Amino acid sequence: MPLIEYLETLRSGKVSEEMIQALCAAAYEKKVKAGTILVYPGEVLDRDIIGFVKRGFCRCYFLDSRGNDVTRSFVPEKDFVFTELRLIEKEAQFTVETSEDCEIIMLDLKRLVHTAGNNLELQSELYLYYIAELEQIIKKMVLRDSTFLMADAQERYREFCELFPEIEKRAKKYQVASYLGITSVSLSRIRRKMKNAKEETARGT
Repeated sequence: MPLIEYLETLRSGKVSEEMIQALCAAAYEKKVKAGTILVYPGEVLDRDIIGFVKRGFCRCYFLDSRGNDVTRSFVPEKDFVFTELRLIEKEAQFTVETSEDCEIIMLDLKRLVHTAGNNLELQSELYLYYIAELEQIIKKMVLRDSTFLMADAQERYREFCELFPEIEKRAKKYQVASYLGITSVSLSRIRRKMKNAKEETARGT
């Protein structure tokens, strides 16, 4: 189960059998077509439900004052969707949309907590996974902000490729460009420059 694999990576350890049973009882799978809006701007968020992208990827974006589509973040396969929104906002400020046909594991947090009941060990395990995921969200937010403040466009693109290697190949050019804060033309120029540099290095070796 991809969700279990993710949790084991998150805390570098095995998920307990009790946790696996609790997750299975609280989860259901949802297939969503590409271009489906999962969250609308202004929507009051249901804090009891989060999703885990099993297949495909999602994009979080907003429209600026000129009506331009600006990508705020991407949600790749084997990552949670909605978590950042639910932690910092009561109402969604961004649109969350599936960029490809997706399979999403929906997790009912209220049911998960109820299943834990008075099992202190399971409650503790849930809490530790929550803290670990929170740390991941904060790291991603800090990395994005620091990269935008200190790095030039080419360095931002390089960081993006390291963070989202699969999405770099699958997302539309304008989506990647808006995430980086540059135009599609500038992105093409950076890609060409990096490709040429790589080819020159290969010839030199």
